[in-house]
Amino acid sequence: MEDLIFIKNTTWPEVFEGWQDREAKDPGWIECATKIKDWSDWESWRKYTATQLRADNREWKIYKITDANKVVPAMLVGPYTGWQNRLSVRNVLSFAEMLKIPENYEALSKNDKVLGMMKNWPANTQFIGAVRADNNKIVCVEGHHMATTIALAAKNGQPLPLVDEITIALCGLALGEEKLLDEALARGSQKPGQGENVRFGARELLKRFLANNAKTKKAVGLLLIIVGLFLLVTPLTPGSWLVFVGLEFLGIRFFTADKLKKWF
Repeated sequence: MEDLIFIKNTTWPEVFEGWQDREAKDPGWIECATKIKDWSDWESWRKYTATQLRADNREWKIYKITDANKVVPAMLVGPYTGWQNRLSVRNVLSFAEMLKIPENYEALSKNDKVLGMMKNWPANTQFIGAVRADNNKIVCVEGHHMATTIALAAKNGQPLPLVDEITIALCGLALGEEKLLDEALARGSQKPGQGENVRFGARELLKRFLANNAKTKKAVGLLLIIVGLFLLVTPLTPGSWLVFVGLEFLGIRFFTADKLKKWF
């Protein structure tokens, strides 16, 4: 593969150990695993993700990335709802393409983790990825904030001076196995048995459904605008704030939306 130099064969336990060293002691990731995803610890949460991609049954190799500012932005965003919900098409867009969306560029340019890495790039950087046989592209399995940082710097015309060696642990996804990405995204990384219906309720489930169905989201947005306008010209004016909710669904955001809602 272009811009990648083979270093050695490895195993999934070794790859996972590196992931654990980089992330498992981070309070933010611990809170995500235990408070948001309902797992007992970081390790259980990440092993569940790995199991969905059958990581322990694959052959793994370590490569040196010779031109990270070129390779990393072209990697595909991995099957995680927090990242894929930013995209209109699931499991096909790269980090560079993600940042072409204005709201993503604006939000991620202010992300604390990204800003921190922009100032102090972490030592001993290693990504985890999988090469899709259907398009010969690398899917990022681990390292999304690092990838976003590199892609953002490149987009800004100020590529990071990455002097330390950057590596990536890679496995392959055979033809037809790309469906595992869609299945992992649909299943999510919530602990099974906890029930996202119970934890998040109907409101959050609706939010997630709309995030993954752009056409439906637009239709609901238009409906809310129509209902809101109707209520605006009737005695039932308290509901007219639905106009602003509908506009948000269509991607039109108002910085003073919360204040405006209080007026109706």
